[in-house]
Amino acid sequence: MLVGVVTQLRKEQARAVEDNARLMRELDNMRARLAESEETGTELTALRDERDLIRSRVAEMLQQLESI
Repeated sequence: MLVGVVTQLRKEQARAVEDNARLMRELDNMRARLAESEETGTELTALRDERDLIRSRVAEMLQQLESI
């Protein structure tokens, strides 16, 4: 009976080790996705700022053309 319990505990430990490894891989993947998402967000903000700058320059040019 004791041998059966020990065998069962070893199986459960092996399963727990496998689950832990799988979860660590998933965590690493999620961290990579988060870093990529943050980078994309930063790039998006920069592009929006650039768009606003271009929009204001075009508006200024249109005003200058209208005054001519």
